[in-house]
Amino acid sequence: MEAHLSRLAKRIDPENRTVLDDRGTEYRFEKLLLATGGKVRRLPSELDGIIYFRTLDDFHQLRSLAEQRERFVIIGGGFIGAEVAAALTMRKKQVTMIFPEESIGARVYPRRLSSYLNSFCRIKGVSVLAEDGVSYIKKRGSSYFVKTTKGREVAADGIVAGIGILPDVELAP
Repeated sequence: MEAHLSRLAKRIDPENRTVLDDRGTEYRFEKLLLATGGKVRRLPSELDGIIYFRTLDDFHQLRSLAEQRERFVIIGGGFIGAEVAAALTMRKKQVTMIFPEESIGARVYPRRLSSYLNSFCRIKGVSVLAEDGVSYIKKRGSSYFVKTTKGREVAADGIVAGIGILPDVELAP
């Protein structure tokens, strides 16, 4: 039996395989998954306008920006970064990806596949700055200037940071 608890668990009894929610309703379970969520990993420099792409509002913000502007920097080479880069490239935007790994998706995909993703993205027009990081980001007017750890400077109209989440491991306040 599957149950989705939208309420807070007040008591979990693993021995009797029950959960008591904050309204006093008891649920029985065979297996229990505690999905505690997480918090967006943020860049050290907090500048207005950086899109972390986690919510519907983030999607709308990026969509609106892409309708008006041309140059985008994607920080992160994981799934979010790759998907956003692909979507922007399909809209004929100038896209630069910056990430510390050797290749896109290197943390989850086999090496040959992730290396292929670097090549494929480059063929599609994405500037892939692998094995690089962000030294600093400055904003002048409506433009951003990203300095990489290898000394490159990239100008952008928008920045998307797809750098993951920090798991929320606390079960109770």
